[in-house]
Parts: sequence; structure tokens; C-alpha cells
Amino acid sequence: MSLDNALINIHIIKDAILKEGTLTAYDPGPLSDDDMFTKPMTPDEVEGLLNKSDTSFTEDLETGELVEVIQKIEVNSREVKFYEIKEEWFFDRERSVMDVRIIGLCPMKEKVSELTGEVQGVQPLFWIYYPQARFVFVKNETFNRSNDAERRTYEDIFWKRTFDSYIIKESNVYDRQISEYKKGLEALYEAENVKEKIRNMEHDVWSF
Repeated sequence: MSLDNALINIHIIKDAILKEGTLTAYDPGPLSDDDMFTKPMTPDEVEGLLNKSDTSFTEDLETGELVEVIQKIEVNSREVKFYEIKEEWFFDRERSVMDVRIIGLCPMKEKVSELTGEVQGVQPLFWIYYPQARFVFVKNETFNRSNDAERRTYEDIFWKRTFDSYIIKESNVYDRQISEYKKGLEALYEAENVKEKIRNMEHDVWSF
């Protein structure tokens, strides 16, 4: 499932990983298809993804010599175009309802060519395990554009599911996304078919 980037500030996740040490990042793999939280990343690896250095030269006003200047460039929220969410939908027999459990989140960063500066799509930064991230999100408040008097946390948004998203993949034997076998409007229709399938699962339970 894909989630709008306006929901989460990437710096909250970054600080939890690098400064507080309360959150673990997981490598998405060389093919960017590993969402099973198999390989934890070190803080240095995450630092390399979120903070990069740019070297330039400037003239020293006193000596006239060129001096090397290293500028630290941080990934900002604008570069994170959206988040992928991994969820599990299941039927809760105790409550007799369909329910959903969020498993993980993955920020998708804009990919820019170092040679031309052109945007070449997006790339996953890392996966975070949502049950662990809940303890971070519950401590951070977010602004409600519709009601500035309401105080709510990032955890409230996920728990109440007050966010917009669309389905990009369902569990399948080929482990492929919808975009790999459907294009354009057909991909959107396929996403709606997956939604309908989930609704029908709950409806069928109550059919006699």
C-alpha cells in the first residue's frame, strides 16, 4: 500500500534511528524487494542514506587560495515522495470482523541522477517495523488541517486510519507488484479489485 508523504516527517524517523536508538532500520535488499525485516542496518548505513556530503571549492579572502569546503546535505521531507505500508488483513473470530494490522513502513525517496540531475523515479530507503515504531509515533504530535484545536499523534492517525492510500501489491506466489503486470488505469482497477476481494471476504462470513 502506498501512503502520501504529507503524513510523516522523515526527521522523526531519522532521529529515532540515529540519535535516540529506539528504532531499527531494515535493508530493502539489492533489488529493493525485501520487506521481511531480515537485515538490520547499522546507524552508519542509515547515516549514509539520509546525510550526504558535497565537496566544493571557494576562494580564501586572505590568501586567494582555493579552499575545500565540505557541505552536509540532509534528506528532507520533500524528497520523500510517499511511504509504502505493509499490512496484514485477517478475520478476527472473537469479534467476528475483518481487521487490519500494520506491519511496516518504508519511505520512498526521489531518485536523482548524479550526472544530469534528472529525476529517475523513486527508491526505498529502508523498512521500519511498525510495532516498534508505535512507541516513537505516540510521542510525536501532528497538525490537523481541519481542526487546529485537536491534538493528535502520528499513532492516532495510523490507529484510526485517517490517511489516504492505494494498494500496490497483494501477497502472491510471484511476489510482484500490481504495476508489474498492469499499467495505467488497469493498475488502478486491479487495486480496486483487491479492495473488493477484502470486502467480500467479510461479507461471505455473514452469508447464509
